[in-house]
Amino acid sequence: MTLGRAGAVALVLVVVTPSTSLGQISVSTQGIISVGHNPPAEFALVADGALTGDGAFIVLDRWDKKVSRFDGDGRFVGTLGRGGLGPGEFADPFALAAREDTVWVLDSTNRRASGFLHDGTLSREVPMRTPFVVGEAVRMSGGSWVIRRQPLYRPRVGLQRDTVDYFLVGPDMGRPERFARVAGALGGAYHVAGRGIRHGVAAFSPKALSAAYGKCVAITSTDVAEVLIVDAGGEVVGRFPYEGLPQDRPVTVEWKRAYVSWQAANPPPGVQPPDADEQRAMLEVDRFGETLPVSDGLFVDPLGYVWLQDYGVGGTSRTATVLEPSLDGSFRVELPEDARILDVGEDHILTVVTGIFGEHVVRRHALERTPSEHTPISRCFT
Repeated sequence: MTLGRAGAVALVLVVVTPSTSLGQISVSTQGIISVGHNPPAEFALVADGALTGDGAFIVLDRWDKKVSRFDGDGRFVGTLGRGGLGPGEFADPFALAAREDTVWVLDSTNRRASGFLHDGTLSREVPMRTPFVVGEAVRMSGGSWVIRRQPLYRPRVGLQRDTVDYFLVGPDMGRPERFARVAGALGGAYHVAGRGIRHGVAAFSPKALSAAYGKCVAITSTDVAEVLIVDAGGEVVGRFPYEGLPQDRPVTVEWKRAYVSWQAANPPPGVQPPDADEQRAMLEVDRFGETLPVSDGLFVDPLGYVWLQDYGVGGTSRTATVLEPSLDGSFRVELPEDARILDVGEDHILTVVTGIFGEHVVRRHALERTPSEHTPISRCFT
């Protein structure tokens, strides 16, 4: 394995909205830890990652069905789980959560959450008794989970505006209980007749984004610049608009071309990229929404700052909108090029980029902070 460290480069600029009480955050381009170049730490499809303390981190590879562990210096120290249907095995792992001494891995096919100790020992498994596909999950402080019902794209329906439902599930619960609903999530797709695997591939999937905000949950629709805070009982604590990307950015022909080119350059593992004829067909019969989404990633760091990665071609952007812990002010942070955020800690940010051969490379950057005078909502952090 090769550890890549950047040379002496200035800090990336962060632009702050006018307020002397706001904090500031910048992403350092010095001392970067980079993994994923050589065995045993190679990644085909990074679905998620998390910082686990003291600079250490874990990475979930959905294609290889395993979680790789790295220490604070970026050295590979082992894996959690493997492919399969038995205890501690994964069929389709799509998300993870690091809580105290346990790493939880969510599996949509096995419909369960598997908890591992950091030494790799399987601690416990919690079944996700849902009659639907789980698209996202947030582990609450009490041990229950808030899960997002994954909307399914129906080729005959075409464009649609859906509501996105969240449910509460737990080890001692029977049926899932409705937790929250977000309206107005954008849905769109292109459909290429006779093109096999690309039939009905979604350009924008109807979805929302969520993250634990202390004892509460932060939720946002991907096409609305607003964060909804919901407490553990499902009561809405407040709605907080933020100054992110404009909500009326039209889907232009140039954007469609850029999106199709991105699809060609980033095919799923084992899938042939579309050739020139297929790309032309995709543009001719595409179905896209009228406006672009606002965000494509939501994270809450240990200090209570809410991070929303701005939407770009392929879902990634070089900027993130960061809300103060009190959620009544926001500023922008510049991100490394083509980086998708996996997790944000107090001192580091974990990202993934696509290499020149289509491989995924995970990088840990240091964060430079100026403290804020704002404090998180007490109802969620006491």
